[in-house]
Amino acid sequence: MTRAERRPSALARPAMALVLAAATVWPVAAQEPPPAAMRPVDVRRDALVNVAIVVTPGERLADGVVVMKDGWIERVGARGAVEIPAGTTVHDGAGATVYAGFIDACVRVDSAAAARAAAAEAGAHWNTRVTPQVRAADLPALTTDQRKALRDVGFTAAAVRPDAGIFRGSSQVVLLGEDPRAARCVQPDAGMDVAFETSGGRPGAEEDPEAWNRATYPGALIGAVALVRQTFADAAWYATATETWRAHPAGNTPPVQSNALAALAPTVRGTQRAWFDAADERMLLRADAVAREHGLDAAIVGSGREYRLLEAVKATGRPVVVPMDFPRTPDVSTPRAIDAVPLRDLAHWALAPTNLATLLRAGVPAAASTVRLKDAGAFAKAARRALDAGTTPDEMLAALTVHPARMLGIDSIAGEVRAGRLANLVVVDGSLFGEDAKVRETWIAGLRHEVEPRSKFPMKGTYALRGASGGWAVTAGPTSIVVDPDARSISFKGPKRDEAADAKADSGTTKDGDGAAKEAIAAEAAKDGRGRGEPTTRADGANFDEARAGFTVEGKPFGADVPLRGTLVATRNGADLALARPDGTSVHWSIVSTDRTGDVPDPRKERERRIAEGGGTPPADPAAAREKAAAVIAAIPRTVPLADFGVATRFAPACVLVEGATVWTAAEAGIVPDCDVLVRGGKIAAVGAGLRAKLTPDELKSAHVIDGRGLHVTPGLVDCHSHTGIDGGVNEWTQNVTAEVRIQDAVNGEDVDWYRQLAGGLTAANQLHGSANPIGGQNSVVKLRWGEPSTAFPVQGAIPGIKFALGENVVRSKKRYPSSRLGVETLIRDRFQAAREWRAAHARWAALPEAERARTMPPGPDLELEALAEILERKRLVHCHSYRQDEISMLLRIADDFGFTVGTLQHVLEGYKVADDIARHGAGASSFSDWWAYKVEVMDAIPWNGQMLWKAGVVTSFNSDSDELARRMNTEAAKGVRYGAMPREEAIKLVTINPAKQLRIDGMTGSLEPGKDADFAVWSADPLSVYARCQQTWVDGVRRFDVAEDAAMRARDAATRARLVELAMGEWGKDGAGSDGGGGTRGRRGGAPGGGPPPVDGMRSGSLLVRMLGTRADVLMDQVRSGIDPSAIRPGECGCDRMDSWNAIFEETLGEGGAR
Repeated sequence: MTRAERRPSALARPAMALVLAAATVWPVAAQEPPPAAMRPVDVRRDALVNVAIVVTPGERLADGVVVMKDGWIERVGARGAVEIPAGTTVHDGAGATVYAGFIDACVRVDSAAAARAAAAEAGAHWNTRVTPQVRAADLPALTTDQRKALRDVGFTAAAVRPDAGIFRGSSQVVLLGEDPRAARCVQPDAGMDVAFETSGGRPGAEEDPEAWNRATYPGALIGAVALVRQTFADAAWYATATETWRAHPAGNTPPVQSNALAALAPTVRGTQRAWFDAADERMLLRADAVAREHGLDAAIVGSGREYRLLEAVKATGRPVVVPMDFPRTPDVSTPRAIDAVPLRDLAHWALAPTNLATLLRAGVPAAASTVRLKDAGAFAKAARRALDAGTTPDEMLAALTVHPARMLGIDSIAGEVRAGRLANLVVVDGSLFGEDAKVRETWIAGLRHEVEPRSKFPMKGTYALRGASGGWAVTAGPTSIVVDPDARSISFKGPKRDEAADAKADSGTTKDGDGAAKEAIAAEAAKDGRGRGEPTTRADGANFDEARAGFTVEGKPFGADVPLRGTLVATRNGADLALARPDGTSVHWSIVSTDRTGDVPDPRKERERRIAEGGGTPPADPAAAREKAAAVIAAIPRTVPLADFGVATRFAPACVLVEGATVWTAAEAGIVPDCDVLVRGGKIAAVGAGLRAKLTPDELKSAHVIDGRGLHVTPGLVDCHSHTGIDGGVNEWTQNVTAEVRIQDAVNGEDVDWYRQLAGGLTAANQLHGSANPIGGQNSVVKLRWGEPSTAFPVQGAIPGIKFALGENVVRSKKRYPSSRLGVETLIRDRFQAAREWRAAHARWAALPEAERARTMPPGPDLELEALAEILERKRLVHCHSYRQDEISMLLRIADDFGFTVGTLQHVLEGYKVADDIARHGAGASSFSDWWAYKVEVMDAIPWNGQMLWKAGVVTSFNSDSDELARRMNTEAAKGVRYGAMPREEAIKLVTINPAKQLRIDGMTGSLEPGKDADFAVWSADPLSVYARCQQTWVDGVRRFDVAEDAAMRARDAATRARLVELAMGEWGKDGAGSDGGGGTRGRRGGAPGGGPPPVDGMRSGSLLVRMLGTRADVLMDQVRSGIDPSAIRPGECGCDRMDSWNAIFEETLGEGGAR
């Protein structure tokens, strides 16, 4: 059984049903006042007859009966096969269709106040965003309006979920009856809701105390993931420690009370499902990784973007709640607006409605939900859009009934129209979510809730008028009446216009010959609703009851000069119609049926008829529009990523042969002219001359041969300091020590900068935490596997590392410790000592005899100290941001004192001053090639630094610390020749084998030697030349970049974009986009009127801040004009420009707080 199929045990199901049955039949005494007289008898028996029944998706009864008793379905079957017990109230469905009541697996409720209260109570977690003790059952019930909005679209039950914090609390499944004071709970504590939320103000949090809005840990995604991991580990430990204390108190210290951790015990033990809120498809994979690490039964509240990584999502086996919140049509109103819309957004607009069907057809359990919709009433329209995009009615029904029932563990009592299930039903006229569909009523636990009451008037359709008689003569009046009680409409038709009169009007002649007759006749026809053919006159204010309808109608078609009051009375044999003047005189007709099948005027057909007769604009053909949209959507290449330069299929031949190239081996062989490189199965098989002879005849037939004459081949370049492709922030800057956070938890393999760097020959990178903390987060060594999910990027087997930082970045804030360089050293020493003691405590407990260990509480988990202990055990490398010689020496002394070797000194711009010490210690140096004087602490930097370190025997590399500079690391290597006169074969090592050695991956990459991964780049010229252009880049024997393929992808993407823009032009404005409603700005930060920069409250137009903002805007525009991406990480900033948007940039300048 997969995780997605888990449900309550066989013992739990009858118990659940019994509890609910009791709640349905007998009200709880505390909720009902005592009877004043005789006890009321409340045995409810109801039956729906004359209905079609969809028992479950794919199983339908054309003419059936549903019998209900006391809130449960008692019998279901075909008419005539089901006996209706005496005393049953029979409800005639009049041809409607009955479905199982819909179930919304995610309805969020505001829990901010409850979370604040929980965070302030005894036993609270130290982090205010960890409040798993909050229970939806204790929150205010859904309001009457919320319940009605859900019922009106067919929902009868919902999982109500808290919405505040990271650990938000437990949900509950409730019935959506009318009175919130009498709410019925089907499943209390139905799951634990978790989100990777970061600090900062929440929408609508104006009333929150300042402490709630202030930026606290976690401030970045990596911190949020770490906090979730640590909390689950703490909860498992707390459960064990509590049990140990209760069983063996002697010799143990009782654990500190934690209501928060206690509330997580069912989740970590697997008896309560964890529900992760995933804001995008990558967040879903992160949630799955956390769940696997802690052995959790998990489900996902999705984003609607899961189709982008379908195979990876499917592989998780997690059920997904799919929001029906589709994007509005992108702004394509002007050429500038069109250019501003990314292909990714255009594709998402087109493909989002297909997400539900895509998941279901891939075998992913998926439930449709109103989650993320601002208005639940918009669900029906969104569902129709999904149906138009290819979702079948059965798929939609399954996503609203059986799938959410299974996810919530209530499939034994809900989700199908079967005997023994709750009487939760939805009665619909028309096809499910079709344009003609109307939800007439819902039944919730056997109680009827009318949505749109069906008129009981017995007539509907077109009827002939016969035998006018009465107070005045009616000649050439209407000949038929159309009755539609559901639309509260009555209209009259006929007679056909006199063609001779029409001809006379067209000729423009009258008895006085003035030519105005045509206009007069046309105006008169328009006024009374008549036209050519069979004119229609509509009645106003039609009111229906069981046998009578009243209305008002224009008198001219009936030979009267005043409006007439009409009365339509149904009789045993037909109906009578009377039209009366204000003076009381009236004319009567008898009614004869001409078509009882419902020939009701269709406004669209009426419009088409009027257009055909010469007026109006041609309507769009909905079927043709849907076919066109389907063709455009089908033509969208399903690439990874689903954006510019996405990969549809990988080119990974089993055998690759490069012949006759100049090969830069970055190994002992040096630079070899006229050389071959042979690749088999993603590995380098041989390097040398005449390798074609080593191929078997079969290999020769299938081998991919690259003519290398005139080309150069190097190992794939390696960047030892990168911040590319990190979601949710490079720095977890809210604490001074964040060794627990991991960059691997935030890898974004869809960042286009990866592709741009592949185009420069880069194949591997060291993703580092920023430099805002003395001890930062754990690194991630990745290969640039563009076209794969983010989970494929990390290099398996690479020795883990961690980022430290010294200098200005970590001491600039004067509001936290440390604020001096002396404090930095002291803090680092203290944390290493704490890690040493923590590891020793665990070792002592593990060394106890088994029986004693069972009686002794274990030390608690600590992800921060665990990472630091791995440094002391030489299992984790330190990569330290450093500039000044004194600080470099200080870190080396700390490492010597604690017995480990620093992995790399990053930047190390004064390294030349202490090069001998660095060499003696054995640390690597990863430097900038020629950056200096960009801040005070680098005023002594020189461009000869790298060459001097290399000469001293230090393993030296050049890095980028930049999204953009990483595109041309080959020219960085050339600077070793330019400034230090390094041999060319050594210069190329600065960006190949040397950084690979520093990352301890030189056994798999970094040089062209047999047995290593086939990571290599093909260049048009000497790679140290500024004129060299990378032609191809291969990673693990897979071609990840190719100049010719790049041109083809650009053409492909341009054609896809053009088709999507054309499609969007036809839809622009139809869904409110571009209107004053502001739909076009959804998802963006609010700006000033006219699209200018956001206003700055309290600042005069000439203030310092406004001038700074203006200057910054000018600088950014200059960068754009120069072809530079302003959002890219730049050298020397080490991620510190991505900490807190505007606040981090200007806060210190304005004196409102220290820099992060």
